[in-house]
Amino acid sequence: MFIVPGIVAVDDNPKELEQLKEGLFSAGLSCFPVVYDEVSGIDDVNFEECSGIRVVISDLNLTESQSVEAPQLVGPLGEMLKSLPLTGPYILCIWSKIEDKVAEVMELLESRYSNKINLPLRCVAISKTKFLTDPDGLKERLIEEISSSPLLNAIIKWEKKVTESANAAVDNLYRLSRPREEFTTVEKQGEAFDMLMSAIANESLGAKNALEEPSVAVESGLFPIVEDHLRSQKNNVSLWKDALTKVGGRISLDQEIKSTLNTFYSVEEVEDNFSRDSRGVFLELNLSYLSDKDNLEKFQKRFGNNITDIVNQEFIRPIGKKSKQEDKDNYSASFQNCVVGFLESSAACDYAQRKVKLPRYILGILIPEELKSFARFKFQDTYKEAHDGIYRLPIVNYKGKPYILKFSFKYQVGAQPEDHKWFGRPLLRLRDQVIASINSRNANYSSRLGVMSFHDDPVLEE
Repeated sequence: MFIVPGIVAVDDNPKELEQLKEGLFSAGLSCFPVVYDEVSGIDDVNFEECSGIRVVISDLNLTESQSVEAPQLVGPLGEMLKSLPLTGPYILCIWSKIEDKVAEVMELLESRYSNKINLPLRCVAISKTKFLTDPDGLKERLIEEISSSPLLNAIIKWEKKVTESANAAVDNLYRLSRPREEFTTVEKQGEAFDMLMSAIANESLGAKNALEEPSVAVESGLFPIVEDHLRSQKNNVSLWKDALTKVGGRISLDQEIKSTLNTFYSVEEVEDNFSRDSRGVFLELNLSYLSDKDNLEKFQKRFGNNITDIVNQEFIRPIGKKSKQEDKDNYSASFQNCVVGFLESSAACDYAQRKVKLPRYILGILIPEELKSFARFKFQDTYKEAHDGIYRLPIVNYKGKPYILKFSFKYQVGAQPEDHKWFGRPLLRLRDQVIASINSRNANYSSRLGVMSFHDDPVLEE
């Protein structure tokens, strides 16, 4: 069975574009048709509702230039691709009557636009003369070309699998909501489905929280069902085995890729208006509030120390007094770029069972990678964290720069965010799986048995 991907068709000839659209539709495929303008290109087209593009069909000579040489053809094509919302993998089908120029144009596209556009996984030439009046043939050609890219083929099928899982979850819930009476009405069916979905939302976050954030409540209730459907579907073992050539082998990733992946799986940057009591939000310390002497004294009384000493005791060891002045200056500059804050770490169950949620916050810090060598403490002949109550994430990116993100279970507060004036802007949201890991470690640390024992103190540098 052919899986329909997101298709965008671009041509400067409205008549031929309409023929292409109607032909694809008659073959059971839909597309987003875009007329290319010689002056504005496609900059005036609204692509807000166009996402998940996996196939781009484009005319090669978009400006009907008299010259059909590659240097004249590549510019309009490259600018068009820049304007399309192409953020994922796709196949580029050059729809043209001058197929012999495609290879040369692609070489120029790679050399001139590789750092400006999201390059396709595959590029192919399709004869406009042959397929303009043969929609079924064009459909078969698209199937053939997508199948020729095992990775794109696997991605498209996986996306369909996710969609089918969501559809199946909703279908099952709709069936469960059906009124039990022998005779019912459309109105009763609607009310029953509304009641069932509302009950799921209430139980996922609690009625009070669900009323405040219904979309979050509904999604939280549906995700487990969708995931179960996704995992219960039969897997096509050969699909990904054919698509991934390096799976199962040793893979060496550079540090930049590692930090990018760590960021993708661990955190996301959020806007200033993001809720300050959302689970997993990391709030910066409000330094402007603490600039007031009285406020600073209250903060230090609450935590038993000033913030600099806490940072040096928990997260970053101070530089040695006998270090070179240049090293001290570099350390001081990087230290100023550290971002101290608080992580909202409430357990997932605190949102449910109709509880009034009391957010819990753990003290944490973003440390620039330049201070990596100071982010562990020396004990005898080894370097490690200051104590067992430190949770450290792999290097993540924040504002385009690599940081170490750490938290200390020794410093925790519990209260509504508006009660604490020292809470500043939200910076990051940690993913649920990371919060679950942090809370698990925190529980183990908090419930550890206390026994009398003797340990080495950190070794301070001279």
